[in-house]
Amino acid sequence: MSVVKRALWAIALVLIAAALIGNAMLSYRNTETLAAGNAASLRSREVLNAIDDLMSTVTEAETGQRGYLLTQSAAYLDPYRSASHSVSANLANLKALLAENSAQLNRLAQLEPLLTAKFDELRRTLDLLESGHRDAALALVTTDQGMRDMHAIREQVGALRAAELSLQAERDAHAADVYRFSQYSRILGMCVGLALVLLAAVLRRRDRQARARAANEIFLQREWFSTTLRSIGDAVIVTDPRGHIVLVNPVAEAMTGWSAQDAVGKPLLEVFDIINETTRQRADNPVARALAEGKIVGLANHTVLRSRYGREYVIEDSAAPTYDANGVIQGAVMVFHDSTQRREAEIALSTASTEVARRASAAMASERTLKTILENAPIGISMTGPGPDFPIIAISHQMRAWIGAAENTPAHAAYRKIMPDGSTPPAAMLPLNRAMHEGLTVRDEQWIIERPGKAPLTVIVNVAPVRDTDGTIVGAVHSWVDLTERQQLDRALRVTESRLRVLVEANVIGLILSFAHNGRVTQANGAFLEMLGFSVEDLAAGEINLITQTPAAYRTADDVAFKELAELGYCAPYEKELFSRNSDRRVSVVVGYARVSGVEDEYVGFALDVSARKKLESQLREQAEELLLADRRKDEFLAMLAHELRNPLAPLRNAVHLLDTRKETDAALVASLVPAMRRQIEHLVRLVDDLLDAARISQGKITLERSVVELQSILYAAVETIQPLINVRRHRLDLDLNPQLLYVHGDSTRLTQMFANILHNAAKYTNDCGSIRVSLVQEANEAVVRVRDSGQGIAADLLPRIFETFTQADQSLARSAGGLGIGLALVHRLSDLHGGSVIARSDGPGTGSEFELRLPLTQARDTTAATVRTAAPATGGRHRILIVDDNIDLAASTAALLELWGHAAHVVYNGKDALDAAHSFRPEVILLDIGLPEMDGFQVAQQIRGEPEMQAVHLIAMTGYGQDRDRLRAQQAGFNAHLVKPVQPDALKLLLESLQS
Repeated sequence: MSVVKRALWAIALVLIAAALIGNAMLSYRNTETLAAGNAASLRSREVLNAIDDLMSTVTEAETGQRGYLLTQSAAYLDPYRSASHSVSANLANLKALLAENSAQLNRLAQLEPLLTAKFDELRRTLDLLESGHRDAALALVTTDQGMRDMHAIREQVGALRAAELSLQAERDAHAADVYRFSQYSRILGMCVGLALVLLAAVLRRRDRQARARAANEIFLQREWFSTTLRSIGDAVIVTDPRGHIVLVNPVAEAMTGWSAQDAVGKPLLEVFDIINETTRQRADNPVARALAEGKIVGLANHTVLRSRYGREYVIEDSAAPTYDANGVIQGAVMVFHDSTQRREAEIALSTASTEVARRASAAMASERTLKTILENAPIGISMTGPGPDFPIIAISHQMRAWIGAAENTPAHAAYRKIMPDGSTPPAAMLPLNRAMHEGLTVRDEQWIIERPGKAPLTVIVNVAPVRDTDGTIVGAVHSWVDLTERQQLDRALRVTESRLRVLVEANVIGLILSFAHNGRVTQANGAFLEMLGFSVEDLAAGEINLITQTPAAYRTADDVAFKELAELGYCAPYEKELFSRNSDRRVSVVVGYARVSGVEDEYVGFALDVSARKKLESQLREQAEELLLADRRKDEFLAMLAHELRNPLAPLRNAVHLLDTRKETDAALVASLVPAMRRQIEHLVRLVDDLLDAARISQGKITLERSVVELQSILYAAVETIQPLINVRRHRLDLDLNPQLLYVHGDSTRLTQMFANILHNAAKYTNDCGSIRVSLVQEANEAVVRVRDSGQGIAADLLPRIFETFTQADQSLARSAGGLGIGLALVHRLSDLHGGSVIARSDGPGTGSEFELRLPLTQARDTTAATVRTAAPATGGRHRILIVDDNIDLAASTAALLELWGHAAHVVYNGKDALDAAHSFRPEVILLDIGLPEMDGFQVAQQIRGEPEMQAVHLIAMTGYGQDRDRLRAQQAGFNAHLVKPVQPDALKLLLESLQS
């Protein structure tokens, strides 16, 4: 080889080496750039996760606070308190992550006062609620300040997240550019290498051409040339100027499958069947090009030769024209060789290069991961090298805290393992020796570690051998877990699992653990399934869908929520309804959704059943309406009471004035005024009795004194009570009573009051000269009393409320019927106490009405004593009577009555004077008021009963206190009788006449 050729070969080799080195350096630089880009992208993802954690903390605080506000259940305060405590840590973490980004720090600074305001609002609301000001707390919530604060927080968090997403996109784009550049540089390096290889091939071809020209000049060496062609390792085909084969060497015969005898004279492409490796299309004829262009023509890359028998070869090299001594083309020589192995080697090399780059990147990532693990792992980790000393080559932060800085220190010098009894185990028993010498993996062995200068440490030891690619053990990885810490971790893990299990399985809140954008739910807890009436089998069959289970009226709210999910990854909780399994009912819920990070089309959510709250709200609205109605009725009743009280007072005032002015000149007028005054006083007494009965109804203090009574006599007594009103209104009264006596177990006084109230109602609401029909019949085991009138009737809207207190048909200013609207309510209550029922019927205004009272019958017994009226006692003598009352007019009028009846009366106005008069006047009877100044009537009675000479005095309480407890207290104080003001004169007279003189 000449000096020039050797120089060219040397230059080619240098260029190849330089190209390979440059390509390697460029690949290394690209790898570092990609690693830096990945780290920046990872930082952005950490920032986004921190932003999401902060927003989740705020949402959890508001949800817990609102849940406690609605339910007052302490369970809702735990998430609120946890969120309140962790929000500062979340902010600090986010600040640390954004330390190098001033723009994001400014946005975070704008967010902090919003968070402070929000948590202040949550705290103020809870303070109001805990101090008992629930209405003020609810009012604070309804100001929507909390919603506006939350909206501002979401906007600011959205700005933070959007800015970080933009920064992450820029970093990802830069990494992609670097990756493409690295790919281009690799391809460029390969092209340079191939070009240099081609240069070497060209030089080689030129050398062969020189030998061919020399052979042409030496005609006598043709046979030698032929022999050479047959003996060389490359395949050679020689053609004439037409491209027909004139010579084929044995290598070409073997590769084409054609013998020289069969191939000679054939067109080249008939024997030399070449195609493109990739497209499988026929390749260009290199000989034709060489003959046409008069120069060497190389085969295209990836050319495949198909032999006659179907075998394929990847071939290389070229065709060159041959010339005679005059420079005329005599044919062409095509030299090629099998490059299949080389091609496979190139593919393997490319694959290996890619794998090397990948492994380099993985190694860098693994190194970073290992460093992170070693610095942050809560357990002791160390890596040791080969024997005999097993030096420690890497150590975690935790193990460094246990045994000190031990890098490059032999393991036996840094620590040693001892038996629980304090003895030293044999070397073969040590986990490190077993891993290194026997290749065993030691798992979960408990050992005591003796540390230089420190107390022994009891740990769980795991050791695994590290092998190289040949399988040779070159080191070991140790992990130590402090047994105390592990026990604490186990307990913490069990607590965490228990909390998660309680959250998922407790029927407190429905959890949707996985659903897709199309609404299909694939995982949910039992509370959610029970809420909608589904089973686990329905869930597995895919029959639960949040969209189809939502009524059409809430689809718009769902669309807004899913839009927020797409943009922010979460949506604000909102109220909606969900159909149950069979769509037969709706469940009112508060729902909230969030996208699962890193997973496409998967979401989680919760559904809080607020049906009870909705029902409560409805009940509160109804109660508010009822209270408003009751308030209106109260106002109407007060107005009605004033009207009813003034009605009898007016004629009484007139009558008193007439008596005062004309009592001596017009005896007839005086005689006519007395019945009118008596009627008005009776009316006033009835109003007061009705008011007292209304109070007893509201307090549930009506009691019955039951006995077996006969209803026909009760009805006659009631008719006798109402007869004066019937006579005044000139009504026709028809009685249709069962001839057979009917008995009930009841209170005769209250029964008479019930029938009298119904009759009074019929007489009052029937126009003059109307008709009233009273019937008493037996139906099954009940006595049925029906009172039918031809009066004004009852409107349909009033009929369901006719037995309510203060309900009246006549609401006009005239109030011609009068009354307080208490009588029928009392009838209804008394009928219930007697085990009966009362109903009202009417076809409407102007059609009259009918009241039907049903009472359970009982067996008759001897009731003569109960039904026969007691004969009036014989008239006794006249009495000395002391009147004690602070009402001067009442005391004077009572004294006048007593003197009119022939008694000796003396009046005092307070308790002290009463005691003095009892000794000086020596009364036989004392009419004693209870509500006296300074000393009440009970105290006066007790002192009188405490004196032996006063034991025979008859004490009669005459008071406005008429409840059962007042009567009992009067009896305990020593009173003989108890009269309620205003006292009927006839009743007082009868009581005095019954006393023995």
